[in-house]
Amino acid sequence: MAETSVIRLSARLQAAAALIPQCSTLFDIGTDHAYLPIYCIQTNRCQHAVASDRREGPLRRATEHIKRYQLVELITTRLADGLSGLNPQADDTVVICGLGGVEMQRILSAGGPVSGTLILQPQKDIRLLRHWLADHGYVFESEYLAEDRNRYYPVMRVRHDGKQHQLTELEAQVGPCLIRTHTPALRCYISRELGKLNKQLTGTPELGPLIDLLNQLMEDNEYVS
Repeated sequence: MAETSVIRLSARLQAAAALIPQCSTLFDIGTDHAYLPIYCIQTNRCQHAVASDRREGPLRRATEHIKRYQLVELITTRLADGLSGLNPQADDTVVICGLGGVEMQRILSAGGPVSGTLILQPQKDIRLLRHWLADHGYVFESEYLAEDRNRYYPVMRVRHDGKQHQLTELEAQVGPCLIRTHTPALRCYISRELGKLNKQLTGTPELGPLIDLLNQLMEDNEYVS
């Protein structure tokens, strides 16, 4: 049965959608169900969308959803690994959600600099990804912290300007934009990150200075909710 209502997104995907600017084509890498492309077409955030995945199963599910929402003419599906065979332009947006930071690095390294806007929502290795982006000419335009099912998901919007940027360890851990927000959600997120880092401290003593910086940040009066 055809659907006519606007598709409902999880809080995590809604946060990613909120950072997507008006664009010509949206490229959703690792699309899975094609929820995000469907939503962005329905809400006029993009004129056309490409739902890409390297696995046939998720791409079949994406195709089924696209047909259900009667958007076959506006959303193209592609069986591809990362950005392979895709050519986003300056007025396009590339979205990668739900993958690890190291996998995102691999995709971006293989595909070369993204000309348009890049929206990323990594599941892990976030500090490493932020450092990599800064080192490879990406500037952070905006970040958002989404809470979904009692988990926090940082979402970032970056753009390639070709200049090498330097992030402190604190900026890479928390986010160069998020660190200035001073919200209760950020305080909860930092507290959870501290818990994870303290568990790693025995085998990775070099994390000590970063943990000290995060504790200092938590003690800052501006972060008291």
